[in-house]
Amino acid sequence: MTVVFESGLAANRSWWALVQELVAAPSVVDGVGFVNGLSVRGYDPARARAFVVGAGGAGAAAVLAAGAELVGLVDVDQGRAAGVVSHLDEHWPGRAAVGAAFGHAGLVVNATPLGMRSVDPLPFDPNELASHAVVADIIMRPKGTPLLRAAAEAGYRVHHGHHMLDEQIPLYRDFFCLSPA
Repeated sequence: MTVVFESGLAANRSWWALVQELVAAPSVVDGVGFVNGLSVRGYDPARARAFVVGAGGAGAAAVLAAGAELVGLVDVDQGRAAGVVSHLDEHWPGRAAVGAAFGHAGLVVNATPLGMRSVDPLPFDPNELASHAVVADIIMRPKGTPLLRAAAEAGYRVHHGHHMLDEQIPLYRDFFCLSPA
């Protein structure tokens, strides 16, 4: 079958489906890699209450797909956060909310760029979290972000951003049909 675009260009439908998959792959792999990284290191997000700072959406979707009871989401752009929650609600009705309180969350994730520079403010105060919370950061460098250092000093279990990449590599290998190195 052939799809004809408004510009008059045509493309084979199976080729177009592959292009759409390639475009979607990075965000899907981010979320799945993040959850796999948690699982491999002993944290199961199933039935957890999670809180995500930053409205990219991939991590929140993956945590919900892994069985989280509720994901609260905040972003400096409240409209963007509401849009992500609306989309998540289509797939997981009633399990995502804008700005849900994070004081009771078992998993709190920084999905913002805050922490890439040593002068960045913390995205949230880890001292306000439940004592059982795991504090995760998707930032890979520096490994010890200011948030993770503060959380570790306060006695929280921390999860580094590079664990997401560690678990993304096999997903990309599978996606591109590559054998392990």
